Amino acid sequence: MDKLRMETPDLSQANIEKLAALFPACVTEVRGEDGELKKAVNFELLRQMLSDVVLEGDEALNSILEDVPSKENISSDGFLEVVRRSVEIKVSVVEQDPCEKGLRRVLNLGHTAGHAFETFALKTGRAFLSHGHAVALGICVELILSRMLLDFDSERMYAVVEFVKEHYGPLHITCDDYQVLLGIMGHDKKNPSAGQISFTLMKSPGNPLPGIIVDSKDIEAAMDIYRDMFGI
Repeated sequence: MDKLRMETPDLSQANIEKLAALFPACVTEVRGEDGELKKAVNFELLRQMLSDVVLEGDEALNSILEDVPSKENISSDGFLEVVRRSVEIKVSVVEQDPCEKGLRRVLNLGHTAGHAFETFALKTGRAFLSHGHAVALGICVELILSRMLLDFDSERMYAVVEFVKEHYGPLHITCDDYQVLLGIMGHDKKNPSAGQISFTLMKSPGNPLPGIIVDSKDIEAAMDIYRDMFGI
């Protein structure tokens, strides 16, 4: 199993301090080649903070997809801004619904398919998949379902999928894996009853619809499209 990457490529001390202020769990100390302790950033954890950006409105989504820098320029202020805004979205939703009675369910976007991918990868040993990576892939599947069932804008769907392809990469699955994945989804705690698989889908950016029951055939069709879009 791969270890989480602890690297600091071209990050100034000032930028590391900014990241530490936004998300202190992502910054730690490691011993450099010279034997001295230095601060380093756990980028795997940082990437997990990007999972909820689709919940904002259309203009904000476009801005986020444009502002996130390439892996080679990950120290830019644009990346820090994306992390800050992602945290703000989660905090705002949780403050309005601390007991998950309604609104907080919108944060489940990507989690039904994402949890299935995460569990599948762990059980099969096919790949190491962090929670954030799994949810990012789950968002792709669930935006495909949103396009199929709620007419979510195809251009926005493709933009998110391309973003995830560049910054995360796919989990390789085949059609032979579908029944296992459906079985995992069927046991998700968010489902209202046995035999029903519930998703948070998107009518449009900023307009999530939780509690949508989706037929297994539609889920299989969405996974077919996911594989096509990721070139699997």
